Amino acid sequence: MGGKAKQSQRTKNNARPSSSGRSAELLNNVIKTDDVFGMLYKGKTLPTLFPTMTPIIPDHTMTNEFALAFKKLNKKDPITRTKALQELLELVNNSDTEEVVAILPSWGLFYVTLTIDTDHKVRELTQSCHSAIMERCGRRVAPQLKRLLPAWLLAVHDEHAPARSIASNCLKTTFPDQKLNDAITFCKSEIMALIVDNITGNAEAILNKKVEDPDERKVLMARIISSSLQAFCMFLDKILEYQDWVWEEIQTLLNNPAIWKLSANDSHHVRAAWFDAIGHIIQRHHTRLGPQLGGKMATILISQPEKRADVAASRWAALLLLLHVEEWHIWLKKKDLLVKRLFDTIENGGWGDVSLLSNILLPLISKLPDEFLTRDFYTQLFKALFTG
Repeated sequence: MGGKAKQSQRTKNNARPSSSGRSAELLNNVIKTDDVFGMLYKGKTLPTLFPTMTPIIPDHTMTNEFALAFKKLNKKDPITRTKALQELLELVNNSDTEEVVAILPSWGLFYVTLTIDTDHKVRELTQSCHSAIMERCGRRVAPQLKRLLPAWLLAVHDEHAPARSIASNCLKTTFPDQKLNDAITFCKSEIMALIVDNITGNAEAILNKKVEDPDERKVLMARIISSSLQAFCMFLDKILEYQDWVWEEIQTLLNNPAIWKLSANDSHHVRAAWFDAIGHIIQRHHTRLGPQLGGKMATILISQPEKRADVAASRWAALLLLLHVEEWHIWLKKKDLLVKRLFDTIENGGWGDVSLLSNILLPLISKLPDEFLTRDFYTQLFKALFTG
């Protein structure tokens, strides 16, 4: 009858009481903001990992489920990123094709970064997602190809075997036969820009701000440089046209002092990839080198002994390619040092790789000047063979 009037529910600071409906509404509004795709760590704007890659604004036709998965990829914890990639892979496999196509701009933005992630499991799942997206989208990936393919070539040379295998198989499936050559030619400027940026230190400058631990940063940078050099070799093998343009790009690379320092890098992966790259340049463009570049390559190829079999194999392969150039005896000033390096390799059993000796011995001797093939030379040669 005269009971106490019912009071409204009190909330702190006069805030509206929570409700599942209002929470869902707020969540939807948050998910659809551009900031979801422009953030990487600790709320900071995601910079262009490489200066040649310009960020793009994602399509708002993306579903909320995909948007949530992409939002989790911003997290610093690799476990969270791994789970996000697993969710993304499931969504790609179970969503309509149009919904998968809608994520291509955003995937192009994240793929460049995830491909070089410090965590190998993240890189592996990244390639699994990429493979699934490529399979679902088919030719409709074309507008994003110039953004995706450069990083994709790096992934094909990832030191983590599962990630490398998935990326390589996907590349072969997506671009069978001659189509890969055509795709690389189509994206030639973007591919070379990424390679040059990585090798000449632009990527390192960005990583210095993003990766705090110096040891982790050093390992990451070595992996980026190694995969970039190997991608460069693949690029030279696949691009069969525009050779004048390719040579101009190579000159830009060789004119940077940073490229020459890689021959003495602490990482054996980087050193091996560097010798492979030099070998490819010699093989493809030896007529353009001239005495200055040719002489510089020849000097570095024999300057320091290399005791790792994998690196030594790459170095001797490049050296043999150099010896097939008619002007090699003019470029190489210290021919006696070449013989010394040969005897060192033989005496040490090819640094544990006997096949290395069988690959280099006869071809190299056949290219030596007659004045070197003396009685004393053969005496030292057989002595080295017995020692090794």
